[in-house]
Formats: sequence, structure tokens, C-alpha cells
Amino acid sequence: MKKILPLVILLATVGHAQEKSVTSPTRALPPLPAVDEIIDRYITTIGGREALMKLTTRHVTGSFEIEGLNVAGDLEAYTADPDKSSSIVTVKGIGRFLQVNNGARAWASDPAGGLRELVGPELAASIRDHYFHRELNLRKLYTKLDVVGREKVGEATAYVVAATPPDSNIPEKLYFDADSYLLIRYDTDREGPQGRVIIKTTLSDFRVVDGVRIAHQTRQVSPAFTSVFRYDRIRHNLPIDESRFNKPSAP
Repeated sequence: MKKILPLVILLATVGHAQEKSVTSPTRALPPLPAVDEIIDRYITTIGGREALMKLTTRHVTGSFEIEGLNVAGDLEAYTADPDKSSSIVTVKGIGRFLQVNNGARAWASDPAGGLRELVGPELAASIRDHYFHRELNLRKLYTKLDVVGREKVGEATAYVVAATPPDSNIPEKLYFDADSYLLIRYDTDREGPQGRVIIKTTLSDFRVVDGVRIAHQTRQVSPAFTSVFRYDRIRHNLPIDESRFNKPSAP
């Protein structure tokens, strides 16, 4: 296989060069939009600032699976404005996986590793990822936002925004559909017990709930496996017991 791969790459390169030699010149693409325009249109297309600000809590239920490994389960998540969250994934035959943020501290628990507190970059990323009105606070959550190009995400063309968090010099990448301005993918560099990994998350199946357009499926690709989360029910503004955001007990 190692001997075949360079040949495949070489043939692909040659083919691309031949294609260039016979393809007629194409028109230049229009200039990239400014990052403020992308963010503002994103907020508008998902429902607008006024509709978003009416929401203060979110309760989600759904399902989870790891593609190709016959691993599946149920998920439940609670989030509250501004930065509290609690998510539980129960995998059949394995156990429960928890992650909890109370706005200042965060914990993760799983059957193999037990309970541990997130600190440093892990803590900062966890709070940033679960910030309730994240879409309204991108300029606050990242120290630098730059439009760096266009890329294909599936069949869609997306504007790519490099988003540099305050705790890292490695930017995350946010992909906004060039037609709808929905956020359809984001790539993150994450620190974990096994070291740093790149996670690519694709958002799909957008539906309107309480005046806000929300993805009902996310697909996360990591070096180890691909996970799919499907959300069956999303409810807003329900009272949530504060104890859900406390430090969980050990498994």
C-alpha cells in the first residue's frame, strides 16, 4: 500500500496538470466578504438577535452512534445562559459519559477514565464550545477572526473563517455556507487525555425551533472514529435545576 500511494498521488497530480492545460481561463471569483458581514448574516439567517435573546435554556434529547463500530446510545443535554451545560451520553453495554460546565469549572466522566476535572486549554475550550449564545458572542470568544478563503463542504461552497481563541495560537476554522450563511462545519484543535487531536464537526438537518434555526444532526470526525449525534427533541426556556451543573459523582 505504501508503494501504491505515491503513484496514486503522482497520477492525480499529472491529471490535474493536464486538465489545467486544456481548460479555458475562468472568471475571477468575487472578493471575499468581510468577517463582520459573514457573522451578521449568519445571525440573521438563523433567526436574528431578538429571537435568540428570547431563549435562556435548552433541553435536548436524541441518539448517538459511532459509525462502523456497532456502538450506539442515547443523549441528553442541558444548557443555560450564559455558560452552563451538562451533557450525558449513555452507551448500551458500556455506560455513561458526562461532561459538565458550571461557568467556571468543568468535569468529564466516563467508565474507563473515571471522573476528572478539566483545566487549562481543555477547560477554556469546553466553556467556549458550550457557551449558550455562542453565535452572538463570536467576537468575544475569539481574539481574532479572519476570512481566509473558500472551500467545499460536501456540495456547498463555504467561506472559511480562522478563529483564534485567547488560550491558543492555533486558530479554529468556521465554515459558513456561501449561499445561506449557515455555519455548516467547524474544525477544532483539542487537548485531551491522549494529547492533541483535530475534530471536524459537520452540521446538518436544520429546523426552526421557537423561531431559531438549529442543526438537528452533527457528525464529528476524529482520528480515532466518527460519531453522529441526532437530536429528536429540542425545547427552550424550561426551568433547569442548578444541581445539574454541579460536579458529578464518580462513575
